[in-house]
Amino acid sequence: MKTIITLILSLIMLKGCSQKDIQDTTITYVATTRGFYQKITIKNQEISINKNRNDEGLGETRKIADNDWNELVNLFSKIDLENFSSYEGPTKKRQYDGAAFANITIHYQDKDYENASFDHGYPPVEIQDFVNKVVDLSKNDKE
Repeated sequence: MKTIITLILSLIMLKGCSQKDIQDTTITYVATTRGFYQKITIKNQEISINKNRNDEGLGETRKIADNDWNELVNLFSKIDLENFSSYEGPTKKRQYDGAAFANITIHYQDKDYENASFDHGYPPVEIQDFVNKVVDLSKNDKE
């Protein structure tokens, strides 16, 4: 019984650390081409969406629902940040204007992790679920 309680408390503590770590993390996703621009910034359970490349501000900002936030935290915890920059997208449509250029930057524990450019809508397999969740949150109007 003590073992079970210890295990449960350990899991709760680990989850708490993940929540705290991501609270201090900034996720920035940018997709751009000649006629399209989208910048998504996530920090402290808030999302900002800017669709105007000439506007340096954050654009529309809203709170992320708790269930979406928990899912994002879970997906974030699965990312190998040390290899983050080496992940490549599965397609090269951006090279002939078939898709917007996209990249994602994660500022975590005073260090920036940036991925190589990939096609908007076709993220690297290793971070596909995470990137898709970030983009989906930008389309989501619920709180």
